[in-house]
Amino acid sequence: KNIRNQSIKGQRRGRTLGDDEIQRLWVSDLPLLTRLALKLILVTGQRSGEVAEIHTDEIKGNIWTIPASRRLKTNTENQVYLTKLAREIIVEAQEEVARLSKRRKHKPTGYIFETGQGLAMSVGDLSKTLKRHDIGNLDHKDWGHWTPHDLRRTCRTGLSACQVEESIAERVIGHSRASIVEIYDKESHIKAKTLALEAWERRLRVILDCTLTDNVVSFRSA
Repeated sequence: KNIRNQSIKGQRRGRTLGDDEIQRLWVSDLPLLTRLALKLILVTGQRSGEVAEIHTDEIKGNIWTIPASRRLKTNTENQVYLTKLAREIIVEAQEEVARLSKRRKHKPTGYIFETGQGLAMSVGDLSKTLKRHDIGNLDHKDWGHWTPHDLRRTCRTGLSACQVEESIAERVIGHSRASIVEIYDKESHIKAKTLALEAWERRLRVILDCTLTDNVVSFRSA
């Protein structure tokens, strides 16, 4: 096994993506649904499995509620604010699933990242597809190539770079505690998480604006 993809001398894995790697992901030739799923992990900071299995039933307006049953590490639901960029990614994925479903002659089952069998995409699907394509995934001297989970870490690091308070940044990625305060103060927490994710999106748009070409949607403000 490549020890760089796990830990170094007992250290926790610390791989994050550089700006150039984020840019290459955005315009890569990965299969569209895989690319969109990876983007959504980066934009929202949620776990790879939670993003891969996102379902339309979990989305109400701008809020994506990940049920406790899908958050085995915490056993608590997590409400995620979907920024404009996150919603654009989801809409594009739904359009692609609808297109593929017509060809396969079956109705979409509601999974945003649906496979040909009508099931949710898996973390394994994401990892295998990423390994099969050369998208300029740099071989970091300590941690090796980036993995889907490293996108989540990149989001968390980006939140800190946006000067988001640590407790809020941790709540954004779903590291909140199941306490009485958490249960009864959801409204204030979602407002704080909204501001945090909007700040992260602004930072991402600056990164992406450096590399977008004519055949890619431009995110530059008018």
